[in-house]
Amino acid sequence: MATKAGTHDVAGDRNCCASCSASAAVPEHAGVNLPGIATVVRYRDLPALDCHGDKLGVGLHLGPTGWMEWRTAEQDARRLPVPSDSLSLVPAGISYWWRRDQPSELVLVELESSFVAGVARNTDAPVLRAMPVFQDRAIAHILSALREEIRDGCRSGHRYGTALCTALVIH
Repeated sequence: MATKAGTHDVAGDRNCCASCSASAAVPEHAGVNLPGIATVVRYRDLPALDCHGDKLGVGLHLGPTGWMEWRTAEQDARRLPVPSDSLSLVPAGISYWWRRDQPSELVLVELESSFVAGVARNTDAPVLRAMPVFQDRAIAHILSALREEIRDGCRSGHRYGTALCTALVIH
């Protein structure tokens, strides 16, 4: 994967997101780190994910409609339907685990808390709560653009990734 200044390739790194680890066999994945802003990873054939960190996580579930088991430190496991192009949101500081009934593709953005706070300072940002499955076309489009950027080798560079992450926080 080609990289631009301020980014690095995370392909092949099992724990490429500082707070997440893929379970079972290492799925195919590639991504980019925007220092001080976010880590963006595109996983393929991902069966499960275990995350515990200080970052805001937003994920776009791609592939066929299926089921997901979802658990946080505050909630018992739940089984939820996951339509294609649905999203998951986990605020910073909440540990969570999920497993799909079949491997799927996931675009995961982990936003640095300091970046989120800096952008949200001038907005009427609501208090976030964990949302295992929800729909939002604007957020899905932003994550799809990040997915395409990774797939294209990050040709647009650091500013483009930063702009998309900023739009994600503002929305």
